[in-house]
Amino acid sequence: LQADPSWISLAGPQDAIARGFGSPYALFQQWQREVSARSGRAASIAVLATACSETLGPSQRPVQIFNGVGSAAGFFMLTVGGSRKMQQLRSNARASLLYSWHQFGRYVSIEGLASAISDPVRTSALFSEGFPPSIRAAFIAAGDRQSRALTAGQADQIADAARLALLPSNGSDINRPPDSMVLVHFEPVYYEFYQSDLSGESGSAVRLAYYSSRCATDSSASSELAVDDSATFAGDNTWLLRQLCP
Repeated sequence: LQADPSWISLAGPQDAIARGFGSPYALFQQWQREVSARSGRAASIAVLATACSETLGPSQRPVQIFNGVGSAAGFFMLTVGGSRKMQQLRSNARASLLYSWHQFGRYVSIEGLASAISDPVRTSALFSEGFPPSIRAAFIAAGDRQSRALTAGQADQIADAARLALLPSNGSDINRPPDSMVLVHFEPVYYEFYQSDLSGESGSAVRLAYYSSRCATDSSASSELAVDDSATFAGDNTWLLRQLCP
C-alpha cells in the first residue's frame, strides 16, 4: 500500500491554515481518515510513551486510542488501574503518542498530559463499542492483573477464562467493563506532523509543529514559543505553528 496521490500535501503553516487546518486536531482527523480509507483498517493504534518513576527511563507500549469529540476534546484510552502505565501516569502525567503510518509516509507525534477521569457512561460505551469481543473477554479474564508477571499456569487460567467468557451459555456480560477499568483522558499540548516525499521530488517532505498556548506555562517550552519570523498563529491564537526542518 502507498499514499494516495489525491491526499492533501501541505506546503507549510500558512498553507495549513488556508486549507482549514489551524487546529491540529482537524489535520490529525483528516490524515487518520485518509489512512483508514486507504488501508481498510482503523488507524487508531498509537505507541504510548511514559516515564518510569524509578529509573526515569522511557516505557512504551501500543494502545488503542479513542478520539474525543470537538477540536479541544483530546483523546481517551482504557486501561487497568493497577497497570504499569497507569502507575507511571499517576507519578508523571506527561506522556506522548506516536502514530506511525510508515507505508503511507506519515507520522504524527503528540505530547500532552494524561489523567484518569470518572465517566462511567463513556467508559462503558468505549469498552463495548471500541473493542472486539475477544479483547473485551481478555480484559475481563485478566481483571486487575494487567502488566503483572504470570506463571505458565496463571497464563493458561486467564486464557481459559477468556474463552469461557465468550461462550453464550456462560451468561457473562462481556459488554460490561471490569471494575478495575480506568478511563484516561489525554490532553495534547503539542502536535508534530511529518509527511515524507509523496511526489517523488527531492526535498518535498514537510514537518509541521503545533504548540498549544498552554505551553506558555512551561518554562522548558518558552524558547519554542518565542514569536519570531518562523512563528504563525492560528486565527484564535490557540495554536502557534512552525515548519521544522525535516
